[in-house]
Amino acid sequence: MSLISPFISGPNHVKVMQSAFEIEKKKIEIQKAYIVSCVNSRTSDLQEASKILKGKKISKNVELYISAASSNVLKECEDLGIWNDLLDSGAIPLTPGCGPCIGLGTGLLKDGEVGISATNRNFKGRMGSRNAEVYLSSPGVVAESALHGYIKVN
Repeated sequence: MSLISPFISGPNHVKVMQSAFEIEKKKIEIQKAYIVSCVNSRTSDLQEASKILKGKKISKNVELYISAASSNVLKECEDLGIWNDLLDSGAIPLTPGCGPCIGLGTGLLKDGEVGISATNRNFKGRMGSRNAEVYLSSPGVVAESALHGYIKVN
């Protein structure tokens, strides 16, 4: 049993933190989930999400975006079967490298949406609309939340 209680940052600021177990009780619905950055899209991070999602489907109300930190990480994940497990769960693949976590490309948050991300920044408007909310957590919590449609601890 772990003696360290997990925390989630947000919404919209890294210094706003809440106990993951307390936030789970609130059943905060999400529309988007992200494992897409150079910070938390390493092979080990994608493998953590894959273990949770393998053989399951993400919530029909959630878009889960995935991107490997680099083309080398993508190749390794493909070779290990991790990438296919994530795709089979309904994850939406993006090219390796930068994307939604810095407000670029596909998958940006729209007005009123709530997202959970395994990135390192969640400042208001960074991942899309300034009228959206972003929470930060581990890749495992992002995957578990994508399965259930609300912020959930794995």
